[in-house]
Amino acid sequence: MVRRPLRDSASLTDTKVYHLAEFLSCTDRDQGKGGSILPTSADPDGAWSALSLPDVQALFARAGFPWWVAGGHALDLFVGHPTRPHGDIDVSIFREDAPLLHRLLGGWDLHGAHAGVLTPWTTSSMEPPTTSIWCRTRPGQPWSLQVMFDEGTGAEWVCH
Repeated sequence: MVRRPLRDSASLTDTKVYHLAEFLSCTDRDQGKGGSILPTSADPDGAWSALSLPDVQALFARAGFPWWVAGGHALDLFVGHPTRPHGDIDVSIFREDAPLLHRLLGGWDLHGAHAGVLTPWTTSSMEPPTTSIWCRTRPGQPWSLQVMFDEGTGAEWVCH
């Protein structure tokens, strides 16, 4: 069983449980039967040119805080082979490390995502309800990375 969010929300009620076969048939665009979680403003239809896993690893090599591959690519890494095509790449971090992420990606065009809306990320902290950051090297360029915030610390982790 795999839990997959139906939309960009911190609410556990917005989660559907999929059997693995059903999950593997989902695409990044349709997000399964629950509809898209893609934002509806701030260039939401902008193209995606996702970073490769080696590019993500190189970018986060100097992070100085815990991070991990999430989403569809994490499932691929777990099973040891690609399960389906992916239009984006997801990384998760602890919310408390948001200021460190902001510094790591200094100079990038960063937008908080919540309830289908993208909002420029202009301060180093990021409080709920924003659950993820869409990242691109500069405005007008394709989105290349989504960073999701998980609650927890080094000893405890809450995945939504």
